[in-house]
Amino acid sequence: MPTCVKCHTPSEALTSGHCPACVPLLDFPDDNLVGQTLGEYRLTRIVGQGGMGVVYAGEHLQLGRKVAIKLLRSERAAEQNAARRFINEAKAIGALGHPNIVEIINLVEDWQTSPPLIYMVMELLEGIDLAQRVATVGQLAAEEVAWLGVQIADALETVHQANILHRDLKPENIFLVPQKNGDTRVKLLDFGVAKLLDQPQLDSLTGPGMAVGTPQYMAPEHVLGETLDQRADIYGLGLVLYEMLTATVAFDATQEGEVMVRQVHEPVIPIADLRDPGKPLAPALEAVIMCCLAKSRHDRYPSAAALKDALIEASAAADDPLVPLDAGDEDDFDAPKTLHFIRPSPIAPRTTPGDVGVGPAPRVHLVVALGRRRVGEFTLDSTLVRIGREADQDVLIENSSVSRFHCVIRHKRGQCFVVDLDTSNGTTLNGKSIKVERLSPGDQIGVGKYIVFFQPNHRQLEKLESATIAAVAGAAAVPETTYLRRDELDALRLGQTKALSAQLVRIAGRPEAVTIAPGGAILGNAPDATVKLEGWLIRGHHAVISKSNFAYTIRKLGRWRSVFVNGESVSAQVLNNKDQIRIGNNRFEFLDAVSES
Repeated sequence: MPTCVKCHTPSEALTSGHCPACVPLLDFPDDNLVGQTLGEYRLTRIVGQGGMGVVYAGEHLQLGRKVAIKLLRSERAAEQNAARRFINEAKAIGALGHPNIVEIINLVEDWQTSPPLIYMVMELLEGIDLAQRVATVGQLAAEEVAWLGVQIADALETVHQANILHRDLKPENIFLVPQKNGDTRVKLLDFGVAKLLDQPQLDSLTGPGMAVGTPQYMAPEHVLGETLDQRADIYGLGLVLYEMLTATVAFDATQEGEVMVRQVHEPVIPIADLRDPGKPLAPALEAVIMCCLAKSRHDRYPSAAALKDALIEASAAADDPLVPLDAGDEDDFDAPKTLHFIRPSPIAPRTTPGDVGVGPAPRVHLVVALGRRRVGEFTLDSTLVRIGREADQDVLIENSSVSRFHCVIRHKRGQCFVVDLDTSNGTTLNGKSIKVERLSPGDQIGVGKYIVFFQPNHRQLEKLESATIAAVAGAAAVPETTYLRRDELDALRLGQTKALSAQLVRIAGRPEAVTIAPGGAILGNAPDATVKLEGWLIRGHHAVISKSNFAYTIRKLGRWRSVFVNGESVSAQVLNNKDQIRIGNNRFEFLDAVSES
């Protein structure tokens, strides 16, 4: 018995090789198949369409799984080059397997039909694309832009490692999927004009009239027809980041040719000139984007990985409580006579017997400041970093308040410690005198009149934060939460009711007092967080409150997180009684039982 060329079902009644169930598909245009069956899927609605294809939401007939189905238009399927490019897109994406790239589940090619039936089955995404987000909200917050940019750059890093160029980065091809924890996950879409660098013959599949990108997001070398590399995608991402911050397309005109001319010859308007008043913009973030938008590819970041790291650093700078040292400010403080940064040899870093065999040393980032004035900063690769005013110190600060051999930062068994070298002036950590203390990201080390801010690189940062979370989680019981009447809340805050231990009193939303266990508390929306926070700005383990030397310290976990104490953005801060804490839309007052008694 003959079988249907589409579903392969045996049937005596075939029409153009199709069984009765598949015949209706022949009579409908590509954009009107809602309610029809395509292979193993029923098409339920249209979610998008373009010149190459139509995207439907579908449901597996047996499993009920929700999917998206991208169907190549009939007229395109009849063009061999267009069909090959469509198949190339599916294979390019399907091999990547990255959380920020749309997942391809299956590719179906039926060349026995006329025209051929070709479609790909993808994960169904719920959310909006970036163009819709900007059109609805306008200029996005700088923190959100940096966070989305890191995700896109991370996806591009994987794409480029697979020798693929996207070549059509634009807001419409970047999808935003809300997560249950309030975060937003980026999904990179539409590799229809992607270029496989190790298969240049496939690039010739672009036929007359087929777009090879969008002029508003093309790199100058793309416009000029030069050979492209991954820096063309970096330029495209720079334009997307620019649009997120300004709600303005950097280069636009009524004629595509004019847009292309502007891409090659005109600089963009500075972001700060277009940014709305009241919407802060860190100069470091603007500098990163302007580097992406350099007309010469040689002046851009060399890779997506480098761009990702730069965005992380820019976000850290945005949260840095230090004020940059401006010209003419030197008289405002007692600057050191000399401040030298000496980088030890990365080939033979200093070690001590106790450090042998504990793994590679971290790249430690240190910022030296006096008051709120940044004096200098540097990065060291060493197991031992020495700070003092003796000539051979790694961080040399010639000032009478600093001892000759003041303190050292040691890396041992995956953790970093600060050790005071029995100095007359002493060494402090977050305002408390110490001898030896484990360091956490954002800690403030007091060296004479100076503060050294400790910040490892982002990979070491993840390890240290994991250790911090584990230590607090191991010592902290689930805190007791007591919901209060307004009069009870006022009595507690005024000290009329004594707290038996430190508490966080929520002062926004429903009044409640959260008792902090002796081991501390983890704040965030992760399942094991002991103090639950709400809002899209909250991500996983957001901050910790830990106790040492009879003092509580709050630390943010990660450069993306923001914590404010008494209106000041902090990385780590010793908490005093009645301090006001804001994390996203969550507001607390810290009450220290020791201070109350």
